[in-house]
Amino acid sequence: MQTPRHYGTITTPSHTASPQQPATPASATATPNATKGALAHDGPWRKKILLAGIRQAGKTSLLEVVFQSLPPKDTFYLETTNTIRKVDIDSSIVALQFWDCPANILANFDSLGVPLTHFQSIVFVIDVQDDYNTPIAYLIHLLATVAEVNPTFNMNILIHKAEQLSDEFKLETFQYIQSRVLDEIMDHPANALLSHIPLNFHISSVYDHSLYEAVSKIIQRLTPQHGTLENLMNTLVSNSGIAKAFLFDVSSLTYVATDASPVDNNTFELCCDYVMMLASFTKLYKNLKPLPPPEPSTPNTHSPGSSPPSSDSALPPDNTKPKTNISIAPPSRSTTIDSDASSDVRATGAKHEHISRPKAPRRPADGPEDSTTSSPSHSLIATEKAQSSPTTSSNGSTSQKTAKKPESKHDSVGGPTSNGTSTARSKTLDKLLPGGDQESRRWSSSSVKLTPATSLAYWQITESLSLVCIIRSETFEKHRGLIEYNVTFFRGAVQKIVQLERAKRAQ
Repeated sequence: MQTPRHYGTITTPSHTASPQQPATPASATATPNATKGALAHDGPWRKKILLAGIRQAGKTSLLEVVFQSLPPKDTFYLETTNTIRKVDIDSSIVALQFWDCPANILANFDSLGVPLTHFQSIVFVIDVQDDYNTPIAYLIHLLATVAEVNPTFNMNILIHKAEQLSDEFKLETFQYIQSRVLDEIMDHPANALLSHIPLNFHISSVYDHSLYEAVSKIIQRLTPQHGTLENLMNTLVSNSGIAKAFLFDVSSLTYVATDASPVDNNTFELCCDYVMMLASFTKLYKNLKPLPPPEPSTPNTHSPGSSPPSSDSALPPDNTKPKTNISIAPPSRSTTIDSDASSDVRATGAKHEHISRPKAPRRPADGPEDSTTSSPSHSLIATEKAQSSPTTSSNGSTSQKTAKKPESKHDSVGGPTSNGTSTARSKTLDKLLPGGDQESRRWSSSSVKLTPATSLAYWQITESLSLVCIIRSETFEKHRGLIEYNVTFFRGAVQKIVQLERAKRAQ
């Protein structure tokens, strides 16, 4: 049995909805702690969703599977809902509250304790394995009641428990129920009002990904920022060569936004399984601390007026032969900077080098090979500081050769230069890239090649949102830097939306 994710907060049932016992206010039955928690988590920014249906329709099971990570096989052991149960869903984009109601609510809506205008959406669940006539009759009665208070109410009809139907019969049953509901609306005396209610039909099952897709579409209709997120997804897809992209809520495995292209069921299942697989390994790395950024190395330089190190410090340890500075020169010519020329450069500030012809190294009878040439890549660089290093000549005496050391810069990573100041490029990057601090850039990412022509990429956007994309392998390999760059700006835009939503909830 899997461990539940504890995504939602279950509030203490506010009142009993049985016809024999009248409904009482929430504050009269809830415990002090539950009442305090309900007041702390409730607010005008939380969208209310009424979950209705006949008995054993699967209302509680779909909530437990999606938001509490209950295995589908354990839904058989769930008890029948006899009281109203409120489940708070605190996602990053929109805050929700599901009201899981018993079946007898359909006969008397006054037992809810609040008017139907208190809810922003209603989800009516129909058991596809049961008789259709009874739930359709209750649905028409609910629509007639809703049309009197709000003709433009957001209505969602969930045709549930379709796992035992074949694909052909599943489609036929879905179309039959949809046509039956529309025919009943046309035959109703108040069909003028009922026809204005937007109806959204979904088919679902707890044993496949159709339930997550249906819940995703229900939540998207209640998200005020959905249009902005979809525009961001379209811009990212068009400028990065991505075939399909989803912005997933990792905790519930629902997607809060996608691009304008049609959603393929197989593509959604593939992305959903990949997010589920990566989320299963999250606990293994939750205690790991990020490594501190590397400190810039300080070059060991000596000023022109400082005394060079003593010859004793340059001697090798005992029982070892002295090593000489040997460098391989190119066959054409070699350039060296001797002590006199380097002194002239330090005194006058002129940038020139003393070029000498290569000298043939002399090999002593009992000594190691020696060469006074240096690498051309370093000898032609004139820097502001010089470094003195002892060298051993062919006759065994130690002399001082002063060579200029190239300046140490970290422009590519935004680090300090040798004088401790930031470069102009690093400042420009901090202004351009969103989240200049190092902590905001530590986001996980992953990619896998599904086929030789198709790849699946994953980027973490916030603590609970992730971007999953289907992309061609050739495009991903050639333009990965550009794609990462675009994802960085997409992450910054989504994080700003999340910050505004959190600030609105804190008011």
